[in-house]
Order: sequence, then C-alpha cells, then structure tokens
Amino acid sequence: MRSHPEGQVIKSLSGSAPEADLLDLSPEIARQLLDSLCPKGWTAKGGTVGGGPGVDITGTVAALDAPFELNGTFQGGTAVFTYSPADMGSGSVTYTLSGSGVTGTGTGSYTAAPQPDGTVRLEQTTTGCVDGIPNSCRTVTDVVTLTPTSP
Repeated sequence: MRSHPEGQVIKSLSGSAPEADLLDLSPEIARQLLDSLCPKGWTAKGGTVGGGPGVDITGTVAALDAPFELNGTFQGGTAVFTYSPADMGSGSVTYTLSGSGVTGTGTGSYTAAPQPDGTVRLEQTTTGCVDGIPNSCRTVTDVVTLTPTSP
C-alpha cells in the first residue's frame, strides 16, 4: 500500500497463492492491510494551522469508519467537532462553539491519511460563523494527529 500523492510504501504483506485465486483474495488482503494500518483506538491531538483563532483539538477516536467527536478549546471557549465518515479516509465535519457569551456553528470536510510512522493525519477545512455577529464567518484548516492506542 502506498501513500497518496507521494507514493511512499506505507505497508506491505507477503505470501503466496495460486495466480487464479489472487482476485478472490483481494478483499482479504485489503482488510488485513487496513486492520494493520488503522487499529481500533486513537488519541487525537492537533489544532489550527491557518486563519481564524487558534483551536486546540483533543480526544479519542474508537474507529475511523464510524461517527466520532473531538473537543476543541480556544481562548474563552470550547467547540465540539462531530465527524461523519464517508469511508475510512474522508467525510464531513460539523462543529458548535460556545464561550464568552457567544455561540456559533460551522461545517466542512476532512481527510484521514495514514502516515509512514503509523499515525494518521486528519486534516479538516471548515467554514463557520459566530451567531449574531456580522462579518464573523471564517474558513479555517485544522490538522490533528491520530496516534494508535493499541498495537
């Protein structure tokens, strides 16, 4: 399995099988690769890399193919990010924020890419607004590193 777009080898399996059986074995090979790359259980840590107020994002993720939530903190408030996977490597994200007497919401998308060191790089781009404050809408990009909690 290779990374995209760099083409670095992330994981490989070896073995032998009759050539005629190879096509039938493809789903099992893919499952084994994904299981080794995406173990159940992740610790999340990251935050804003460009635009808007800095947000620190933390939490745990049980699985990349099931909905999950992460918590964000920023000066004077908190945010809850809710992720809806389309597949193991991408999906949509929404958030709600509150603090210092204001609330807000935002939406966007994310990608989750396995890295050569065994972590997963989750990158999300969201656009949101603070309720009732004109010209408060911003688009921001956050990067969160997911570190496996199990081997």
